Amino acid sequence: MIENFLQKEEEFILISADTPLISNLDMCENIALIKEVHENMSIYEANILAVDMLRRVDLEEISHKYINSCSDEEIFLVIFLRAVMSQEKNVILKLPSRILGNLFHVKKLIEKMISIDNSKKIIILDLVSNENYYEGSKCSIEKLS
Repeated sequence: MIENFLQKEEEFILISADTPLISNLDMCENIALIKEVHENMSIYEANILAVDMLRRVDLEEISHKYINSCSDEEIFLVIFLRAVMSQEKNVILKLPSRILGNLFHVKKLIEKMISIDNSKKIIILDLVSNENYYEGSKCSIEKLS
């Protein structure tokens, strides 16, 4: 089911438990890496951009922290920020609960994600049993059986 959906989509970056952060890089470096590698942006410029992105979601204080010092929600937002740095038009979140551990605060996180970059389409792939967590959300939700 997921593979069928992904085959139909164009220009997307996938966020899932299978695409984790790089553990020996701090949060800022994890975000900046996309611009450095894919757009040949200087490390300095990419880091400034990454810190600015973290500032927008009130997470500037985790810029130089590593994965083991961050909460699941902080890691989730950093993974999203890294995806936003890509040039793809769509961001697809596959089963967010596998990254977050639970979905209790997912609406608040979605609001933060939309405030970061509302030019990208955010699509969430999740189980039908989790649909109540997304009620009223401004993202596209694709339900999986």
